[in-house]
Amino acid sequence: MTDIPTDARFSYLDITESLSINETICIDNKRNVNCNELRCNRIITNEILNTQEDRSFNPTQFEPSMNDYLKQSGNNCFTLGTGSNHCDGKNSTVLGGDYNESFGSYSTIIGGKENENNGNYSIVLGGKFNQCFGNFSACFGVNGVAQHDNTFIWNSDEKESISTTNVQQCLINAVNGVFMKLPKSNMIRTDHVPDGFMCFCWDPIDERICMKTKQNGTLYISQLATLPHEISVQMQLNGGNIEINLTNPDHT
Repeated sequence: MTDIPTDARFSYLDITESLSINETICIDNKRNVNCNELRCNRIITNEILNTQEDRSFNPTQFEPSMNDYLKQSGNNCFTLGTGSNHCDGKNSTVLGGDYNESFGSYSTIIGGKENENNGNYSIVLGGKFNQCFGNFSACFGVNGVAQHDNTFIWNSDEKESISTTNVQQCLINAVNGVFMKLPKSNMIRTDHVPDGFMCFCWDPIDERICMKTKQNGTLYISQLATLPHEISVQMQLNGGNIEINLTNPDHT
């Protein structure tokens, strides 16, 4: 048989006995394929067998592509990753993690494990055991439940679950505290404070915390009781004995 060029492309090939290339049988009369390398866009088969021969077909030899990780289901849903993720909401996505489920329309789970998003236009940023039921809501951390619409919740406590109690809430459970740097009060002008909002400041003159708020166009300033909170040692003479007193504000 005449040699077939290696760059030949066929839409239909009729072979009665066998196909040989460079005097080597590639396809025999039983439709067995013998080759060193197989390249194609799609393989349809009932069974793939792996033998010990050097030229056996081994699916692990192929480098994974994006299509191996990106799965599309009904309602234009997409899941990305090799884990057991699932999405069923209209135009919803699960971008990573494992055992995540997204059922809300236009909802997203970015990552984490065992998170659930049932809200529409909502997002679970990551973490574990989070549930988002509210629309236009966001949830992350661990054991956080956004039960209401337009809510934001972050929980850091792995042993205690927290959940929203009303719409338009922001819940933060930071076990070891929430820290914010206070600006100096003389740097927060009237036009800096939006109407209806408040800002905690540090008054460098009186050395105390103050709160600035604007209501109906008027700026109000409230001075808060602020005491020094430092460890101190006092020594005094009592009948020829020296007494030492340690003041620790954290244990008063």
